[in-house]
Amino acid sequence: VERAFLNGHARLHKNVVYKGYCLQIVVAMWFCVQSAMVEFYRQQFCISQANIDQSMERDEGLQFCEEMFEMTSEEVVKFRGNWIFFAWCAMGVVFFNAAGILINWLIHTKWEHLEKVWAIRAVFIIYACELIFLILALLLQAQHFYMWPLVVFLSYVLLFTVSLWFTGTLFIHNLLLFSGGGILYFALSIPLVIADGNLAHSMDPGRFAAFWRTLLYVACAPLSFLFAFILLCGSYLDELTCRKRFLQKAMIAYQQGRIIRMKTRSEGLQKELLQNMLPPMIVEELQKKNYKVSSWSELRTLSKRHVGVSLLFADLVGFTHMSSQVDPSKVMVFLNDLFQGFDSLCEDFHVYKVETVGDCYVASVGVVTGEVINSDFLMQSGESLASPLSVDSEGGRPSLVESDASPRSSQASARSLQALKREGSSGVFDEFAPEYLASIRNTELLVGFAKAMVREARTMVKPKLKTPVELRIGIHTGNVMSGLIGTKNLRFCLFGDAMNTAARMEQLGRANCIHASCAVFERTPGEKWQKRSGLLEVKGKGKMQSYFLEPQ
Repeated sequence: VERAFLNGHARLHKNVVYKGYCLQIVVAMWFCVQSAMVEFYRQQFCISQANIDQSMERDEGLQFCEEMFEMTSEEVVKFRGNWIFFAWCAMGVVFFNAAGILINWLIHTKWEHLEKVWAIRAVFIIYACELIFLILALLLQAQHFYMWPLVVFLSYVLLFTVSLWFTGTLFIHNLLLFSGGGILYFALSIPLVIADGNLAHSMDPGRFAAFWRTLLYVACAPLSFLFAFILLCGSYLDELTCRKRFLQKAMIAYQQGRIIRMKTRSEGLQKELLQNMLPPMIVEELQKKNYKVSSWSELRTLSKRHVGVSLLFADLVGFTHMSSQVDPSKVMVFLNDLFQGFDSLCEDFHVYKVETVGDCYVASVGVVTGEVINSDFLMQSGESLASPLSVDSEGGRPSLVESDASPRSSQASARSLQALKREGSSGVFDEFAPEYLASIRNTELLVGFAKAMVREARTMVKPKLKTPVELRIGIHTGNVMSGLIGTKNLRFCLFGDAMNTAARMEQLGRANCIHASCAVFERTPGEKWQKRSGLLEVKGKGKMQSYFLEPQ
């Protein structure tokens, strides 16, 4: 957290540092101009005093200037600017600040592998070196400046102020800068002030200048402590505010990230829950609609017509009697264990469980899993299939019909439509149509699943009665419609004559046998089917031939 704060603090003050360096150069130039103005005023004062003395035939004014500024009678009327010294000081300031600008630019643009906190440390080092340079330069040349205590004080305060507000340095840096600069300042200035104090109490020439320098020092030195204390307090409060602001942003970012993670997790759980209740293709469409379906026109886009679907109905023989003898909670536990066993078989045979109603277990192959052949459905009168039939496979086989209207896709679509019509009228597909080949694969998978269900059921016994579990299974292969019913508590359902036929096969079946229609028999010639004696009367269908299969 500390490293993140320091790096962020350095990035935040990246451009402010440049302003601080430029400001120091401007201040250095201003000091040069101001010193020249002060020297010019001193020269004019001394010239005026010399003229007064000459007119009044005395030398008091000129003598005052000589003693006050420690100059000879010829020097007091001349402009003494110390150009060489000021030029060296200005060049030193420009050098340090130019080096600081370059280093700051390199850290933030070129040295990307380096942590940005080094920019703050570099600023502190540059300012510390500059402060040492100015204090040494001014105090070692103090004999040439009759106002050196004031000049050193102003340089110290201005540099410290710029360091506080235009660098982004922390409280510890400013404290070290003040402490180190203060120790150096007093270590070099106190001996000079002691000497000036002794001279001020003597009758030697220059006592007035010594008194003036001592007076300025006594006035400025305590002020330096006061200014430094105020600026350090400001530095501490500013850093405290920055840290609080950073922590607030960090907490907001953390909370936002946590909300996003929780929302993502919630959406994932919601999607996973829906995928356990609805087919993935339906879940994806609902997700696009933000899980809101308010009208039949929206539901209609989710409806599809499926061809070559194999359907299974299974229920328990003697379930009604068992329910009357066994506690409902135990019945529920028993059904849960039984259906969990069936669910575990679904993936092995590419079976999609449609629903469970009481003891009835409904499954299919060819709607969501297996060889899927479907088309979008429109509920408008006079319209047939909304788009060409598409063939897909859970095993990864490519689609036989593409989305664009190529000649090959158009031909396959026409064949699909013809086969669909034939299936609706006679119940028999063209044996060379892809729909028929897909229905064979779907039927084989579902028959294998049904045999596995019977074997799974034989491993269990009914609670309390302790009698073996017997299943009655009915299978049929045909065409169905799929879609969602209602806009509340959405439920995926299958409709069509094939569903009714499969249900009748189950109702009229025998215990531990698979009762199948002629369509199933024709598509699974490798199974040991037993022809039912006599035709079966099916409501709405008339008389039908059916077949039994007893799993081993």
